[in-house]
Amino acid sequence: MLQTYRAELSGSQLIWIDQPPVPAKPRRVVVVVEDEQPPASKTADVGQAFLQARGCLGRAPREQVLSRLDALREDWSRDPQADQPEAR
Repeated sequence: MLQTYRAELSGSQLIWIDQPPVPAKPRRVVVVVEDEQPPASKTADVGQAFLQARGCLGRAPREQVLSRLDALREDWSRDPQADQPEAR
């Protein structure tokens, strides 16, 4: 089981909060840095992306746009090896 040690980073020095680890053979070290600011909300970014994408497929009726999206989706999911002739 992994041991946990708490420390604060001051410049390039670790200040141990609890008992420091005992030096031993080389081991894997995982460092987690906590940021005090909460992550920014991406909701506005998604809405902005939708607004910017509006009309990117032209000003066609809804059915035509959906048909074009279906064709693009098929192209994207098509297996490229299926298009290759079989080697004999």
